This record gives sequence, C-alpha cells and structure tokens, in this order.
Amino acid sequence: KALDAKFCNQVTDLGKNCACPNSSFSTSFDMKKRIYIILFVLLGISLQFFIQSGIETLYIELLIDDFESWSFGLSWSAWWKIHHIMTGILLVLGMAAGFWAGKHFWKKIYGRNNKVSSITDAGR
Repeated sequence: KALDAKFCNQVTDLGKNCACPNSSFSTSFDMKKRIYIILFVLLGISLQFFIQSGIETLYIELLIDDFESWSFGLSWSAWWKIHHIMTGILLVLGMAAGFWAGKHFWKKIYGRNNKVSSITDAGR
C-alpha cells in the first residue's frame, strides 16, 4: 500500500526515512507489527491460562467437597482427560483471540484512517 509521492517527499525532506514500500522504514514498520501481534498472542495465551486455572481451581474444590454431586458420573481419570482436551482448546482460542486483537488494535492505533495518523500527517 504505497503512500502518495507528495507525502513520501515530505517525510524525506524532514530528514526521516521514506515511508514508501521497499524502504528501511517500511521493513522496520513490518517488524514492529509482527512483534506487536506476537506480544498480543502471548497476552492471549497468558489470559486463557489465568482464566482456565481459576475455573479449574473452583471446580476441583467442588469435586473434592462433593464428588458425587459434581462429577456427572465421571471418574477422576475422565476429568483428567477433560482437563487435557480443554487445555488444548483454550490454548488455541487464546492464541486466536490474541492474534485477532493484535491485528485489530494495530489497525486501530497505527492504521492510516485514525486520529493519531491524521494528526501527525496534518503537521507535516
């Protein structure tokens, strides 16, 4: 998505790197975007871990207090399998949510049609 030549020349005249494709600014911007999204994926994984551990801690306490009422007829080994399956599902959901949030907020904060970029572009 190339920027118009007028904007590119203005940025270059200010002594900054040109924001046109194939420039060093463009590649460092892409790297920042990747790091930003990766950090959001890690945030999604961390949040799902805390949510899962909270839910499991509460439910295990219920199982320990009254196994007959809360086990739904399942054994401890079945609950262990459920734990592993849910861990995998929640891990994938946390990664997907983090990826989506990273792309969404990158576009919202650093995209061309936002208040921050329009303010900085107007000052040039």
